[in-house]
Amino acid sequence: MATNEEKVLAYVDKNNNGPLHFMSVRNSTADKAVKMDLPKVRTTEKYIVEVMKLARKNNSVFNESKTIETYYGRMRSAIDIWRHIKDIKPKETIFKVMRTMYKMAQEQKIGGQYCGGVRRRVFLSADLYKTVYNTTQLDEFGLYFAYWENIGLEAKNA
Repeated sequence: MATNEEKVLAYVDKNNNGPLHFMSVRNSTADKAVKMDLPKVRTTEKYIVEVMKLARKNNSVFNESKTIETYYGRMRSAIDIWRHIKDIKPKETIFKVMRTMYKMAQEQKIGGQYCGGVRRRVFLSADLYKTVYNTTQLDEFGLYFAYWENIGLEAKNA
C-alpha cells in the first residue's frame, strides 16, 4: 500500500506540475494581458497569501503552453498554489505547501472545500471563507485533510 507521500507524488506526476504564473485580465483600458509576478516574501505562508490575493483578479497561466488553467476569482487547489510558488521558488515542495495550508486552515487564515467539479480540495483566503468543509471527503491525493498536517515530514527533502 502506498504511503501518503507516495500518493501525493503520484498525483503530481500524472498532472500538470510545471510552474504557473498570473496574467492580468484584459479590460477596456488595457491592450493586452500583463504577467503579474508574485512578490518575493520570506515564508511559505506569505507566498500562499499572495497567491490567493492575486487569484482574485488574475488568471492562472501554465508557463510552458501559455494557456489559462484557472480563471480569476476561482478557488485554487494545493497543487495550483504550489505551482505558482514554484515559478519564483523552484525548490519549494508540495509537502511544505500542504503542511502550511493545513496550519493556516487551523488558524482560520484560509478556508475551503472539496470541489466535485474539479475533484480537488480548493481554498480561498479567510476574509472570504473561514472554514474548511468536507474534511472527511477524500481529496485528489486520496487523503483526508487531517493527513496534511504532517505530510512529508518523514520524506527526504520535505
